[in-house]
Amino acid sequence: MNFKRMGQSDEAVAKFREALAADSKNEDALYGLAWALANQGKKAEAAGYFQQVVEITKNPTREKEAQDALKRIGG
Repeated sequence: MNFKRMGQSDEAVAKFREALAADSKNEDALYGLAWALANQGKKAEAAGYFQQVVEITKNPTREKEAQDALKRIGG
């Protein structure tokens, strides 16, 4: 479900946080939460989650995307 497109970023943030409460290393939830927060203009908080993705991912494409996002938001 694309929460951003649906204009439901608050709901997206809540769902990603819920997923992280169950598994703090859930890479998809970390990545999704980072983007949802960035889209809300919460760049500092988003940067922390993008950094966590960089640190834990084994996927080179996702790592590069997270690093690029950090550069764009100034993290």
